[in-house]
Amino acid sequence: MTKAVGDALANRTDYAVDFRFSRADGSEGWMEGRGRAIYGPDGPTAIFGIGIDITARRAFESRLGESEARLDLALAAASLGTWDLDLTTGETRYGGGAATLFGRPPGEFTLSYAEWTALIHPQDLRRLNAAFAAMVERDEPYGMVFRSPQPDGSVRWVEVSGIPIMGADGKPVRALGVFSDVTARRAYEEELERRVKERTAQLEAARRSQESWSYSVSHDLRAPLRAVMSTSRILQMDFGEELSEGARDLLDRQAAAAKKLGNLIDELLQASRLASQDLLLEDLDLSTIAREAAEEQVGNTDKRFEIKIADSMQGTGDPRLVKLVFANFLENAMK
Repeated sequence: MTKAVGDALANRTDYAVDFRFSRADGSEGWMEGRGRAIYGPDGPTAIFGIGIDITARRAFESRLGESEARLDLALAAASLGTWDLDLTTGETRYGGGAATLFGRPPGEFTLSYAEWTALIHPQDLRRLNAAFAAMVERDEPYGMVFRSPQPDGSVRWVEVSGIPIMGADGKPVRALGVFSDVTARRAYEEELERRVKERTAQLEAARRSQESWSYSVSHDLRAPLRAVMSTSRILQMDFGEELSEGARDLLDRQAAAAKKLGNLIDELLQASRLASQDLLLEDLDLSTIAREAAEEQVGNTDKRFEIKIADSMQGTGDPRLVKLVFANFLENAMK
């Protein structure tokens, strides 16, 4: 107090100082003193001033400081930092673990917005500035992930988000938000993406292998099947009249079995082709698909059948696979 008043008198300025005082009951309080001197030809002749009891305010400020310190510790432990930008002056306040996120000592992290952007990877800076401008100018949500080169040469991934604070005229006067370290999450996402690509490549290789196997099996099965069918036709054409009725019946059964096996091979190839294609989900007229499958199956047999299909059946699925299912059901029913 004495020094503040002495300096004010020496420099002919007003003084303002906070000081402690003792009450009559022995307790201690805080006072804010403000004053001004009146000067004559030979120096100060009088001092006028006021004293304001600010004990409650100082206690509140002390509790607030402790609360902010605890919050900073919690934020730093969670790899989070806060920022508060004055859009008028450009002054920015940082809290929590903001300094650590950018590889700087906490006490030295007092940067303007322009100085802070120098810590951003050049390839991310344009997107960051565009997102910030959209928040300030159009009140759009602000949030993005960017890279920040560290003093040790490593790169940290940081996620920033924020909101504008409007003044009385409805224009933004401040912007505040948080930083979070997402380096570990980014590494996990990249590893997951790598595994997905690797697994996709494996599935594609398996699909090609299955398709190749299906064609190979089809070819290997068709060769002896053609021989069986040819032999049956030759026997029926050249020696049919000489064969007994029982022998001709056996040849008919053999031809029917060979034809059935040929159909199974065709279905195997068809299923293989469908499995190698993307699944198409559509709204389907199941009644129409069932009728088409029925017409095809009836055309492949000499037997007579009565097939009843309800109208207006609807569903969702791949039309090719649904038709194949109907065809298989009908074929099994016609046996």
